Amino acid sequence: MTLRPGERAGAAVLWRNLVTDPTVVATNGERLEVAPTAGRPPQDVDPDGPIDLGNTGRIGVSAWKKLPEPTPTPTTEPPDLPEPTPSAPLL
Repeated sequence: MTLRPGERAGAAVLWRNLVTDPTVVATNGERLEVAPTAGRPPQDVDPDGPIDLGNTGRIGVSAWKKLPEPTPTPTTEPPDLPEPTPSAPLL
């Protein structure tokens, strides 16, 4: 997949707490690195907590797909204010 400037792509990461061998201690991952392709530098992804991998030590990743363009935030112009009225002299 090739993205043009400004385009975005995403993939889903999935892990399950699978225990396939009761003699192997479960593993908690502490960080996740994602690289766009082999040979490219990885980027750290903050998983916002531990990754409970059970004892398989495996995660799954979906295929990358293009994401829709973000909806631009509408800008609201301030309303036109009425012209100030000239002040009258105080008596």
